[in-house]
Amino acid sequence: LNPNEDTEWNDILRAQGILPPKEPKPEEIDPNDLLPTREEILEQSNLDELDELLEDDDRRVLEKYRQKRIAEMQALARKEKYGNLITIDETNFVQEVTEASKECAVVVYMCRDSVPQCRIVTEHMKKLAERFKATKFVKYDMRAYPDRNFPTLLIYQDGQLKDQLV
Repeated sequence: LNPNEDTEWNDILRAQGILPPKEPKPEEIDPNDLLPTREEILEQSNLDELDELLEDDDRRVLEKYRQKRIAEMQALARKEKYGNLITIDETNFVQEVTEASKECAVVVYMCRDSVPQCRIVTEHMKKLAERFKATKFVKYDMRAYPDRNFPTLLIYQDGQLKDQLV
């Protein structure tokens, strides 16, 4: 009979005090326990080593911030893909306006060059398109539209007309 065996019978004998208590198992060594903690490193470091640790921390923080900013700038660059006033006609209206508005807002500027107010508004629309590059600005001359209604703005988003200004 081996008193160190881990059996049910030995457990009963230990409970009755017949066998001595089981010897504790040597604890498994965790590799992380062998590494000094941050506090221990700080306590054992001299001033130069502390400066180096701070510089390493600063570098890590700055690198993390840099990566975050790069990701933000790349996302913005993907969105800002327009930047000018695009002329469209009836043949590509659905593709350029309705379909494109599922990705971003689309401003449809309905005008006719023969209408004096349209010439003034066209210059402002070009400036807006340059400034808001994530929004698609299109210029559209609808032949059946009466001159008195020009200029007109239509705002499309999510494939639908959201607002109109006549």
